[in-house]
Amino acid sequence: MRLRWIAAFGAVMVVASGCGVFTTSANEPFRVSEPHAGSSPAGTAFGVLTGNYQAESIDLRHFDEQRLLAKYWGGKLLAVAEIPKDVIKTFVNPGMILSMAPYVHNVNQSEFYPAVWNAGIENGTRYRMGGNVKVSLIIYNKAVFAKAGITQAPKTWSEFLRDLTRVKNYVKVPFEMAPDPDVIESAFLSNGGVLPSHKVKNAFDNPAGLSTFDYFRQLASQGLMKLSTDPKIENNLAAGTTAAITATSPTYDRIVQEAQQNHIPLGAFSMPSGTSLHTGNVVGGQEFAMFAHHTKVTTLKEWNFIQWFDSPKQQAYYVSHTGYGPVTPQALKYIPLKTWQANPSLPVTISALNSPYTVSNPGVSGYSKVQIALESAFTNVISHKLSVHRALKSVDSAVNLNL
Repeated sequence: MRLRWIAAFGAVMVVASGCGVFTTSANEPFRVSEPHAGSSPAGTAFGVLTGNYQAESIDLRHFDEQRLLAKYWGGKLLAVAEIPKDVIKTFVNPGMILSMAPYVHNVNQSEFYPAVWNAGIENGTRYRMGGNVKVSLIIYNKAVFAKAGITQAPKTWSEFLRDLTRVKNYVKVPFEMAPDPDVIESAFLSNGGVLPSHKVKNAFDNPAGLSTFDYFRQLASQGLMKLSTDPKIENNLAAGTTAAITATSPTYDRIVQEAQQNHIPLGAFSMPSGTSLHTGNVVGGQEFAMFAHHTKVTTLKEWNFIQWFDSPKQQAYYVSHTGYGPVTPQALKYIPLKTWQANPSLPVTISALNSPYTVSNPGVSGYSKVQIALESAFTNVISHKLSVHRALKSVDSAVNLNL
């Protein structure tokens, strides 16, 4: 069966084990696939950790998205590196992914950040366990903001609008944003919105949705924001042509060297507070899943590896070398001081993970299609192809159709 790729945002999976109908023997290395190129910071760190665990027991494969498209289910091939958030219809119903219920009862829920813990549950059953975490934040050029007389990061969306108005005189693009549903949802939450977990009327076509869409449309209309689908918008920040971008936790780690070469000091701040008077955020990241058609011995090996990878010292190493956040707060005491000093996005990530207003996406089948509709609606509003009201209505139609 060929793997059908579905674009998705939010949490994705690192997949532990093999696929298809292939059955492993008790003494054969178990397979772990990982969604980053082996030469990337995340891929390199993952490789070091698997080597520290049991190098002779793990068959590690690195996949990027382009290579994933050429793979398929069956035999010994590791077909999956990143799985859409909506795993039920594609993977669970056909019996490809195992429920973790028989294993997870030994795990202490309090050892995980609440939003990270909840992210692995789909329709009430756990199929995934967090491997790393990213949240939405804003990375900015501190020098440009300083030229505009801004010495403190904005705490509200209103303050951000004020600051972008000042910054406009000193840079080509004050603010660049990808139409990432996690970012849109975070702003929506900060304006008092609630992510729908089932069919509801006016899930997005409400005051929170109107405030969110109106705000970004205003930024674009005033020339303060550029909506970009460029997957490397961080390069514009590192080059000095953009003053601020929406980003995720590991983005800072990817661009810091280029920014330093261009003598651009970077800073980071959390998603601002909205009309609800509090911030909002949605967790993403990589998660582990275990596939069926394995011996019990091999499945237990996989589960033991997942628990080991999620333990504090391993998480601290991964965080220190990738820019991701940890799945467990216990990892913080093992993160070196130099990591905190070199990466100002890390405390922002930790603050978001500790916030009661940071959530996981609804663990219900079909939500990835709602996110696709949300991205399309947002893009059409910014480009003035749809009114705010019609755009939000289209998202609610997707809610009613898919949830």
